[in-house]
Amino acid sequence: MKYDDFKAAIETAGEALGRGDLNPQLAKLWFDGSTVSAWEDNVDIQTVCPFEFEGGVDGARLKQLVAKASGKEVALVAKNNTTAFKIGRSTLTVQVAPLDDRGFMMRKPDPTAVVDVDPKLLKSALEYVLKCVGQSLEKPEYHGVTFAIQGANGLKIYAGQPQVLAEVAVPLKAKPKNKFDYVVLPEKFCQQLIKHYGKKGAVLELHNSTANASGGLLVHPDITVFGRSISSGQQRVEMWKYTEQHRQAAKNWMPVPKDLAKMLDRASIFEGEHHNLELAIEVVDGGVRLRITIEDEAAQLVDISGIIKADDVEPVTVKTNAKHLHTGAGLTYMSVDPKRIIMEDERKDGVWITQVAAIIAT
Repeated sequence: MKYDDFKAAIETAGEALGRGDLNPQLAKLWFDGSTVSAWEDNVDIQTVCPFEFEGGVDGARLKQLVAKASGKEVALVAKNNTTAFKIGRSTLTVQVAPLDDRGFMMRKPDPTAVVDVDPKLLKSALEYVLKCVGQSLEKPEYHGVTFAIQGANGLKIYAGQPQVLAEVAVPLKAKPKNKFDYVVLPEKFCQQLIKHYGKKGAVLELHNSTANASGGLLVHPDITVFGRSISSGQQRVEMWKYTEQHRQAAKNWMPVPKDLAKMLDRASIFEGEHHNLELAIEVVDGGVRLRITIEDEAAQLVDISGIIKADDVEPVTVKTNAKHLHTGAGLTYMSVDPKRIIMEDERKDGVWITQVAAIIAT
């Protein structure tokens, strides 16, 4: 098999390699003679690989060989009861696990809801909401991205936590024929959608969180990706309802001050976990000002008297994490009242309508 084709297949399937400390099958790449596949707890990836070999091998070692080797062809060398992959002058001797030990099977769940959306819009939506996916190991209900049908022909995509939510509404070209409510899909599956959904022949299927083998299925002539649904989907729906209540109750809308936007954009790219942000609305001598403090930096004061009247606000201080705020992505409006500070954007780019509540703090 040509080296470039083999390398591409290994790199694609290798993105689903898991840790093998608890289950050795998760750390292997599996060949069946026509495809290569890998799987972890939440994502299975299978891609075309016409290589005359069957069995499972150490995925990390094979990826390392493919990355460092150079040659035109990939060959198998069998000698003295051993099997080796040979690329140019590089050789990797491997232990082969029987294909029957693979331990999983890509299933096509039922019922099926085929989702037809503009690939560019889906990519933009996912790139935005993935910024707010929860990463806490103690709060798995905040992991993943929720896909839900909204109205007659809208797909709502959102991710976040009770106080941080990113939401995008993407129009469907046609409403799914089968009934579909919602499903929570893993972050890694969404990253695969960004890479492959726009390819010719790619189809996206969603399967209700209440169904057996629920999740998302990306089907393409060259690759199949299955993302298992994340549990606690109902909690995610309740979280969205919570944020919607705050959004509907919001008042005193004003443009996000430029100084605040610059500070938030800078804070959002910091490494590490400490991005403490304090926003305070102060009424001073009949005027209104915004006090912004990030970590231990000196506070920045922004006069917003020309945007909002003192009679319309009460002093309020909100503490949150600046890492989740990405005003560069389009957050242009904020609402302030004694119970919450909300930042969001609503814009119409062609037929795409975006609504984002990036921070809700009470």
